[in-house]
Amino acid sequence: MTILTRRTTLQLLGGGAAAAAIGNPLGAASATELGLAGPPAPPTLYLSHMVTQPEITAMADTVKFQQWRSPDMLTAMMSNGQVQVAATPSNTAAILYNKGVKIKLLDITTWGVLHLITRRDDIKGLPDLKGKTLMSFFRGGMPDIVTRYLAGKQGLDFDKDVDVSYASTPMEGLQMFLAGKAETIILPEPAVTAAMLKSKIVGQPLNTFSLQDVWTEVTGGTRMPQAGTLVQSEWADKNPEKLAQIKASIASSVDWMNNEKDACAALGAKEFGLPMPIVRKSLDKVHMERVSAAEAREELEFFFTALSELSPKLIGGKLPDAGFYLD
Repeated sequence: MTILTRRTTLQLLGGGAAAAAIGNPLGAASATELGLAGPPAPPTLYLSHMVTQPEITAMADTVKFQQWRSPDMLTAMMSNGQVQVAATPSNTAAILYNKGVKIKLLDITTWGVLHLITRRDDIKGLPDLKGKTLMSFFRGGMPDIVTRYLAGKQGLDFDKDVDVSYASTPMEGLQMFLAGKAETIILPEPAVTAAMLKSKIVGQPLNTFSLQDVWTEVTGGTRMPQAGTLVQSEWADKNPEKLAQIKASIASSVDWMNNEKDACAALGAKEFGLPMPIVRKSLDKVHMERVSAAEAREELEFFFTALSELSPKLIGGKLPDAGFYLD
């Protein structure tokens, strides 16, 4: 696939037109390059699959997918125009929007993939973490926030009662857990399944429970709108037909994840660096369903209000207004 350089563009377009195009980097990027990004977790798979679809590759001369490794990395990608479409924790999207970054939430696709895993027999729920150590990942990000909120609702003063350390990414956390550097850890799929299977092989059975189940117990909410897709608002406004295709392609790729799990596992093995059978088994435990942001607004506001009990900063200071939610 061809990447147009500045010199090539000038030669092809001619002086005046080319200069105008080069003088507007955002416009030029959106005309010739489409960037997609996702985290080292299940939402990456529908975006990674999308870049193989002719309807998406036809949108630009170059269509790129890459993984982001931290919320700060995602923020930089969206702010500098490197990426136009990204999978994101829902509260990260709210923070960006409330900070004035020109993004909108397109949908929610991922409804609870976080689990607590432990080698200890005396941890059956979050209250049992009192006086113990815990590893998580993305300090201050969605896994950390959700764990702190739920633990607080169950009587823990997280900062005082739990000794918490952090890995940079879930895959780093998985490796540290398997190496015996942590007894108890918060992980998403497919890292959860990898930990369970690899520990079983060496004769170290683990205890685990889903934070989605704890969320339901604590809040009465039926599901946790954990992650979805955001879009750069200027790109979306300038490209309504392409935006419509992005929506359709997300829906079809999520359906592909749910219905073509063997093929999805092969892609996941490549993206996550895990054996295909592990990724395949993990897909049976992941709830993927595309719901437009506008349709999910009530559930999102319930979720955001809960998180803001810890600190309003966790959603950017306030509930996002109606302009945040795309149909």
